[in-house]
Amino acid sequence: MMVSQFTPKIFLKLAKAKHLPSKSFSSVGIKDTSRGLLIPYKDINGNLTRPRLRLGLTSKDGFRWLNEGPIVPYGLWRLKNNYEYLIFCEGETDAITFWWHDIPALGFPGSSTSKLLQANYLEGIKNI
Repeated sequence: MMVSQFTPKIFLKLAKAKHLPSKSFSSVGIKDTSRGLLIPYKDINGNLTRPRLRLGLTSKDGFRWLNEGPIVPYGLWRLKNNYEYLIFCEGETDAITFWWHDIPALGFPGSSTSKLLQANYLEGIKNI
């Protein structure tokens, strides 16, 4: 069992480590909790699917899926059919970094989760 090394306001440290303002995390609903950084995952319609808990500052500290429900790529709710292009990346913080720079991206929660991609997610996107 993994023990969390989490301290409240870790997202401030995480934002600093990623060279992003903390509002880049709070603006997508990420919250500090006593158990870790709570990251909401939403479907293509913006409905909450299954939240993920980040247990520390680095990915090596671990993650835990909460509740039941489907695991989907991070950022589905942000997809628009008229994107000229879309970047695939690994993880939430990479996706948030792209978004902060107005670059459309879809994050996969781990390198082995590309199988979560469905063709209907990409309808209308010209370059991938």
